[in-house]
Amino acid sequence: MEIEREQGKANAAVGKKTKLVMVQQGYIDALLARPRKPFTGMPAEAMDRYPNPKLRKMLHATMASTVELMKKIRDKEEDILEQYRTKGFAMEEVVIRGDEDIAVEEPDSFLSVLYICGVYRRSSSMVESS
Repeated sequence: MEIEREQGKANAAVGKKTKLVMVQQGYIDALLARPRKPFTGMPAEAMDRYPNPKLRKMLHATMASTVELMKKIRDKEEDILEQYRTKGFAMEEVVIRGDEDIAVEEPDSFLSVLYICGVYRRSSSMVESS
């Protein structure tokens, strides 16, 4: 829930309109059925085996950003599960695009990728956030 609060404050500071939407039960069930382990990335020793120093540097940078992104995704999933365990449902904050009243998540959101791919569907019941 800490992530949501931070995102909500950031969105409010930028002046983005947001809504809370219910996370679908199917997505929660998928998270419960397949718990994720922390993503540690490729070991540094394996990346250091590459003879090209430019390639090694790129690999280290890419792996560091990938580990950071995977941690954000895992934290968001854990937040969803924690909400589900305590309340029996989970809500997530999404950004509203313009006056169209269409909920659109930020591009770095894992759920938005799943939504675009058709794996994740939002509930039609929405609650406006303040």
